Amino acid sequence: VKYGTAKQTFIHTANDILFDSEGDKNSFMAFVAQDKYLSSHMGQYAGAYSFHAPMVHKFDLKVSQDFRIRIGNTYNTFQINADLMNFTNLFNDSWGVGRILDDSAESGQILSFDRINAQGQPVFKSTVADGAKTWTLSHSAFQTWYLQIGLKYMFN
Repeated sequence: VKYGTAKQTFIHTANDILFDSEGDKNSFMAFVAQDKYLSSHMGQYAGAYSFHAPMVHKFDLKVSQDFRIRIGNTYNTFQINADLMNFTNLFNDSWGVGRILDDSAESGQILSFDRINAQGQPVFKSTVADGAKTWTLSHSAFQTWYLQIGLKYMFN
């Protein structure tokens, strides 16, 4: 393993880390390669608080109609409205849905110390499974589209 100051590079390839097995090496490098941030910062220290979930774009749609009704000498106004929250999710089930750290990403701890070998070098294990992804879609109740219908009476 190459050690250095914060301005120097640390890990350039999988050969710069001693892994417990070839499978650990392959699963770690596959996980790094599939993540935009990790793969673009290969050979550098990860910055503090620099790892963020992907941005989510949600669009809501509101439609309302006023009805003025004359009762006696006064006018009464009723409003019917429909709020369609996250309406783009109607067209594609992944649009407008936030992403959370996948369970297979082991809460971000993707490498663990295993032991010191006979040469005095640290040996590591990959904690991520084969095919692990960083982010997964969060299909909670407020991530999908929903419709709210309302009726409002406006006093004079």
